[in-house]
Amino acid sequence: MSALVVAALVLIVYLLLQNPALTANIRDIVVILTAVALIIISMVIGALLVILLYRLQELMRFLRAELAPLLMETQKVAKAVYGTTLFVSDSVAKPAIKAAGFVSRIQRMAQAVNTKAKGGAGRR
Repeated sequence: MSALVVAALVLIVYLLLQNPALTANIRDIVVILTAVALIIISMVIGALLVILLYRLQELMRFLRAELAPLLMETQKVAKAVYGTTLFVSDSVAKPAIKAAGFVSRIQRMAQAVNTKAKGGAGRR
């Protein structure tokens, strides 16, 4: 397959070298077609850039309209959770810890009295 393509290219070059006027005309046509193609491609890329900028502007508007209130609401919820945590800590956890400490002290005192009472009765 590639040998066939190479042979065709060699034949085309040979024929073009035999007729310089035809070669110059073909060269001019190729240059014009290339310029037209580049102009069309540039216009398409420009249009795509305009569309991209428009969509980016819409995205920025959406983020400002939707994301900012969502972040504010999240901040409010975080403050409420912080307040609830402080309330539970002050109203439930600290008293429960104090009560557990008090009960533990009473138990240790009872154990100490019980141990002395048993030890004292055994020594008599």
